[in-house]
Amino acid sequence: MAPDRAAAASPEDTAAELNEITATVNRASSGASQASNVVQATRGNAESSGVVVRDTVTAMDAIEKSAREKCEICCGGFNRPTNRERIKRKLWASATD
Repeated sequence: MAPDRAAAASPEDTAAELNEITATVNRASSGASQASNVVQATRGNAESSGVVVRDTVTAMDAIEKSAREKCEICCGGFNRPTNRERIKRKLWASATD
């Protein structure tokens, strides 16, 4: 006997199901597009943050170099034990004034 033809969907039902599938695909595509935009924005923020961190480290290195040079000129160097204690006392005194 031939397969039951009554179980076959009507053209209207098939069209409605195709419309649902199309709508689902469109929503998924929209969600993927939004996710891509978020990823691009996040990447841009991370790259900008990396630049800020690099510039900050560069500035801190320059400050440290300058401080060491001043210390060499004024105090004979921070790494000498006798100067280290004298510098610490001066810094502590100026911080507590």
